[in-house]
Amino acid sequence: MAFWGICYDEKICRGKLFLRPVLYTVTDGAVHISEPVEAETTTANVRPTVPPMFGYGDEVTVFEHPEKQGTVREIIWQARKMTFNYKLYINGRKKFKRYKEYELMRTRKEK
Repeated sequence: MAFWGICYDEKICRGKLFLRPVLYTVTDGAVHISEPVEAETTTANVRPTVPPMFGYGDEVTVFEHPEKQGTVREIIWQARKMTFNYKLYINGRKKFKRYKEYELMRTRKEK
């Protein structure tokens, strides 16, 4: 079973996962991170958290600008506010604006 947590390991991925939400599994005391990248650490370096509303790679739309549809490329943990922010790919380009959960909605798939 996979869990969401905040990574506190400064060494993996050259520090790029430090304080980032990660999806992980635990086997025999070792933590296997599967998202956003494959990595391993110890249980002391990952603290469980509630799952974010959107995961890596989810298709989303900006509420106030429905023409802006994109993919979640990065999830950011705001420790002070205990909330998640998201950075997106829109039209294949990296956007650097941070979106809050209430600013986004899941994109509907048309049948």
